[in-house]
Amino acid sequence: MNPSRILFLFGLFLFLLVTGGTSTTLADSRNVSQVSGATTEKFVALLVADIHEGQAVETTASGRAEFEVVENGAGLAYTITVSGLESPYMAHLRLGKSMDHQGSLVVWLWPVDRKPIEGKNERHDGLLGSGVIRAKELTGVLVNKKMADLLAAIRDGKVDADIHTRRHMPGELRGWLVKAE
Repeated sequence: MNPSRILFLFGLFLFLLVTGGTSTTLADSRNVSQVSGATTEKFVALLVADIHEGQAVETTASGRAEFEVVENGAGLAYTITVSGLESPYMAHLRLGKSMDHQGSLVVWLWPVDRKPIEGKNERHDGLLGSGVIRAKELTGVLVNKKMADLLAAIRDGKVDADIHTRRHMPGELRGWLVKAE
């Protein structure tokens, strides 16, 4: 047999062995998830112009905050992305009642050191912040509470994400956390 043909067949064998094993592993892990009933709970907040004293702030910025329950409910992973946001200086979750009601700050999201960004006039497009919220980060009316308390409030539609900017100090973007489809 031709040596190049042997090399080709050996390479093909290795390729099939590697890709076939990976496909089987992926299929097996999906089946285990489906059999065990494991589901991932996700929430999303579409961030739009905040409302103050019955009026929406003037902004062309927008954003999206995505949340996923992790660590068997002990954590809530999040990412915040924005478009056209000028000079953001803090972002957090509030527990409140309505879009025109400033609720109690319950989780600081950005910056993670809880110190508002001062003196920076820059535009943000893309990832603003990300992390994992745990019970020790809860504050305000949820201080010393459990993650289950925050998750219950989110499921009840009582939590919103709020981003403050230097131009709109009370908040420029806000959106209620709802179950992701």
